[in-house]
Amino acid sequence: MRFYFYALLFFFSISSFGLNITLVNPTSKEETFWALITKLTQEAALDLDINLTVYYSDSHRVVQSELIEKIASNKNKPDYVIFMPYGGSIIRSFNALEKAKIPFVTLERVFDINKVSEIALPQEVYKYWLGEIYNDNIEAGELLASNLYHFAKKNLTSEKPYHAIAFNGDYYAESLDRAEGFLHFNSVKKDVVINQILPVRWNRQEAGKLFLKLHKRYGKSEIVWAASDQMALGVLDVVEQTGLIPNKDFVLGGFDLIPEAVQAIKDNKMTASVGGHFLQGVWALIKVYDYHHQIPNVFKKGDSTAFIQPTIIDQSNIAKYKVLANRRDFSVIDFSEFSLHKNNLKSVNRYQLSLDSFINKLNSSLQTR
Repeated sequence: MRFYFYALLFFFSISSFGLNITLVNPTSKEETFWALITKLTQEAALDLDINLTVYYSDSHRVVQSELIEKIASNKNKPDYVIFMPYGGSIIRSFNALEKAKIPFVTLERVFDINKVSEIALPQEVYKYWLGEIYNDNIEAGELLASNLYHFAKKNLTSEKPYHAIAFNGDYYAESLDRAEGFLHFNSVKKDVVINQILPVRWNRQEAGKLFLKLHKRYGKSEIVWAASDQMALGVLDVVEQTGLIPNKDFVLGGFDLIPEAVQAIKDNKMTASVGGHFLQGVWALIKVYDYHHQIPNVFKKGDSTAFIQPTIIDQSNIAKYKVLANRRDFSVIDFSEFSLHKNNLKSVNRYQLSLDSFINKLNSSLQTR
């Protein structure tokens, strides 16, 4: 009964025809970032005539592993499963899908590949693990740190050294890698002093509370780096209590490109946000669809390449990306246009799976309406 208590099952299509794919959302229906991933993946499924079933695992690794075991043991098994594996239950989930002979694709990389070396790389040990869709979080963390530093250098009147604080997420690899990128960039900058890095478990309210405490402890911190937009927005929620003005007294950045953060950049309240990975479910779905239709080399054995290139949005390019601030209806895009099979293309070199290609189609579709 625990399975049914925790997991919210949403049947996106009840059609008995077509490809049947299951997406396991690692959080809840209310979590902003993964809700966007799920919505976009559902839109892509409609365009590709895929029957998409979505489960929610309530941000709990045990619940997720039970979900996947239930999926694997069901009489009516899906053709493919797409999910974000938690490090603490990755072996259990992989074993269940492998035993059931269900091909699967993983999202993100919240596990340390070196600490679960027994899983190796896609298709090496687990033959049904087709591949990964993830971005290099170390690179992304460094990209945000660099952007904030250079914006501060150009726009703030504060004297160096700059003082920095960072709000990290949790103790999974995704969060730790982002922090590693932040630390690496600042380690080569002699004019940056890191006051403190704190894990906030992605909590917006907690980030705001801790920002006020750190402000009392250290005074003004010219650079505020957050491992998610929600935590950065938590800083904005309370900043008036300090008398500080964003982008004048300090710089502030996060990750994910959620609509509220993009709007905050547009309003000159946030400095920057790094993202593009909100499309990971869409790209996984399209690649699975093309793989199913025998497009060669869609997934390669032993491939560990970070598929998603992190993109940063700031004042210099907000005009191009501002559509993300208030866009809720993505039905204007025909996601089948990204599929090789749907367009009679045979080479993976013809893929145009990127944030920029998505934004270009979104902006173009809105201009022609």
